[in-house]
Amino acid sequence: MKRKLLIIGVLSFYFFLMGCQNFLSKKHLTEGVATFTITYETTKEENPIVILLPHKMYTYFKDNSSASVVEGFFGTFRMVMLTRPDLERKYTIMRILDKKYIYETDLDGEPFASSQMQQIKIQYLDTSFTYKGYNCKAAAITCPSIQPDTFWVYYTTDLGVKFANVNTPYYKIPGVLLKFKLKLLNVIMDIALEDIVSQKIDPQILEIPKEGYKYVDFDELVQILNSLQ
Repeated sequence: MKRKLLIIGVLSFYFFLMGCQNFLSKKHLTEGVATFTITYETTKEENPIVILLPHKMYTYFKDNSSASVVEGFFGTFRMVMLTRPDLERKYTIMRILDKKYIYETDLDGEPFASSQMQQIKIQYLDTSFTYKGYNCKAAAITCPSIQPDTFWVYYTTDLGVKFANVNTPYYKIPGVLLKFKLKLLNVIMDIALEDIVSQKIDPQILEIPKEGYKYVDFDELVQILNSLQ
């Protein structure tokens, strides 16, 4: 009986250690992919385009470079928000049917994702909690273009990724966003982390396309995206 209890105890301790290792290995990652779930506050009655929009976003990261990818319209639409701190540049790369566009700016330039989220205010909250296994903090965001105009975002500094938010309206937040809102195409999206896994990233994902793309400025890309509505 004592032998059985000892074996059970050893196995329990082993699985506990494995669980701790798996949890710790998720922290301070410098290469991997984060999967986010997208839900829509805007209904299909308010904006029929919602039916065609994706329900997943994938963010691939290596060192401090990252690419957030969304695809919709049955594969006819693809948008990549690419950040390349090594080049001191960031990009919005968009494909609509056979049309391909790139908006390029420096790391301090206006991110395209802020086109419908201007003049946001950030109030950092003195609270910490665990979300999806990560130590998180929260910030209250006030954004005039979203109703109700105040909501929370969650972020973490557990991951070893800098410049994580420079391609979003939340570029001042010092951590990786795990739960937040975006507004594009007059559609309000709730984006929440599903999981982050450590894996080797195909270098091509973080490359700037070299052929077939037209470089446009901020206003031109806004007009192009609005034409989809």
